Amino acid sequence: MIRGSWTDFGLLVRAWRIAGWANHAWGLLHPDQLAEVWDICPSLPGFVQILPGYVLAKGWEREGPAGWGVLAPELLGSRPGEFGLRVSIGSHSQARVDCYADQTIVEYRNGERFALACFENGMVVGADGLHAQPRDWARVARILVVTEDLEGVSMQSVIDFLRNIVGEEGTNEFDRYIALSGPNILAGRDIILVGD
Repeated sequence: MIRGSWTDFGLLVRAWRIAGWANHAWGLLHPDQLAEVWDICPSLPGFVQILPGYVLAKGWEREGPAGWGVLAPELLGSRPGEFGLRVSIGSHSQARVDCYADQTIVEYRNGERFALACFENGMVVGADGLHAQPRDWARVARILVVTEDLEGVSMQSVIDFLRNIVGEEGTNEFDRYIALSGPNILAGRDIILVGD
């Protein structure tokens, strides 16, 4: 049985889902392991604080060639009286997912270029960008779909909303990138176009 706030635990599950997609060590924990740590310290600040040591003490993670990997999300306290979790993705943290109880914000950055979408109440409620390429919007869409575990009509509405931002001239590039399902979607354009 899950202790503490169901809302906070739901927020944690969203962050864990995208961390698993990005192959972060803590995102690869079994759901029972995630729940075990939550039940020991059923609050977002407590969870973030205890998770790395608990995972290592239990032997759930082994050091690999690149070290221990990402063992916890980042705690956000930017809203008065409310905590959120941040999951940074990519070797240079090109993508960032901020999860709050009522909102998910996904941002992709590459130098001065960025694309950002805000998801609330089952839909994209806002998007912003600067010099964003169609592939950047596709990256934001895919990450949002994974984080929110969207399927069917809900998934398609997010994809269509962000595809419409790129316009007709960017549809082909957007569609090539949105078809990628794993974190390889963050790879550069040259890698994706090999074999085209």
